[in-house]
Amino acid sequence: MNVPEWLNLNFLKDRELGALYFSMSLRSFAGKLIGIFVPIYLWQIGLPLWQILTFFALASLYYLVIASASAVIFERLNDKMLQIWSIPFFALYFAGLGFLPEYPILFFILPFVISLEKFLFESGYNLDLVNALDQGYMGRQIAAQYVFMSLVGFAAPFMGGVIATWFGFQNLFWVGVAILGLAVLPLFTFKPHCVTHKFDAKILMRYVFDRRIMPYRLSDFAYTIDAALIVFIWPLFIFFSIGNLAAIGGIISLGLILSTLIQYIGGILADSGKHAAFLRLFSSAYAVVVGSRALFPFFPNPLAISVSHVAGDMLVTGLYIPWTSTFNQLAKKSPHPGLFAVSRAVAWHIGRLVFLGLLAVLALISTQTVVFVTAFIVAGIAVLFFQSALRQHI
Repeated sequence: MNVPEWLNLNFLKDRELGALYFSMSLRSFAGKLIGIFVPIYLWQIGLPLWQILTFFALASLYYLVIASASAVIFERLNDKMLQIWSIPFFALYFAGLGFLPEYPILFFILPFVISLEKFLFESGYNLDLVNALDQGYMGRQIAAQYVFMSLVGFAAPFMGGVIATWFGFQNLFWVGVAILGLAVLPLFTFKPHCVTHKFDAKILMRYVFDRRIMPYRLSDFAYTIDAALIVFIWPLFIFFSIGNLAAIGGIISLGLILSTLIQYIGGILADSGKHAAFLRLFSSAYAVVVGSRALFPFFPNPLAISVSHVAGDMLVTGLYIPWTSTFNQLAKKSPHPGLFAVSRAVAWHIGRLVFLGLLAVLALISTQTVVFVTAFIVAGIAVLFFQSALRQHI
């Protein structure tokens, strides 16, 4: 029996991708359970906005320091072991957050812990994904990952808000640690891929700023500014406007549910050669949504903020699929796919360090309203640069 191409799910039979999806879904669940509440937690324990932004900027600074030792790390660990070793540091970060009020020195230590986790995971995961994806089904394979993450984790933000409200942040952090313990298990079920290209920090940084891949690199900087807004700034703004942790979690969970259909459609369009039009449409619409949030500090309507979040979540998850598909196509064509993948993560943290660092300075010398308005406007403009990835050729 002939199955319509859009219903062809043979690409899901790949064992390695299945293990990656399952592990990533559990990691995502833990991240969504806790991650969006970390900036709110830091605010509730008494840190001012400039210090919260500095905390996350430090993580990116440490990331770049760790990347300078990447040659030593890659000589000893393959893509699978990079991901496996990242999970204990993720758990240590969650556990350490609960002790931050008692031990202020953790303000400088925890960003290093999470930056080491990010470096190990992002390097290993990107290397693994580049090797595992099939050219003909790349868009749908990436979309399937996002769909699984959404289905597994759609209730996580709401659950996180309820747990934090009723049982406190420390108990929430320990729940996240337990889930991360399960996330490591699927990674033992497939063979690793070694880094075939040897490189040091100088070669890596040269690749980050290589003029030949600058069109795609601009889209990397667009992503990192948007991701910083979503993870560190937008949750704080919603909290200041709404105040109820369970309600905040519910709003974010709703956005995840409604994004699922968009994700799979985006994967089909990416495979059918329409990813360029899809990327342009969604990045333009998303830029309008993000930029319009600059009005909310002056007109803080909870319903409008909720609608903006749900619309933005649907658009950005749809946008990420053709953009990520473009990255994997370019990485497979690159002479050094591993170097291309790792340089992308380094570029993310360079952009994040600059963006959050400047906002931290602005928060120190100005008002919260100025910080939020500036962040929304800059992110709204930056999102348009996702389209520059379409001009990249290797």
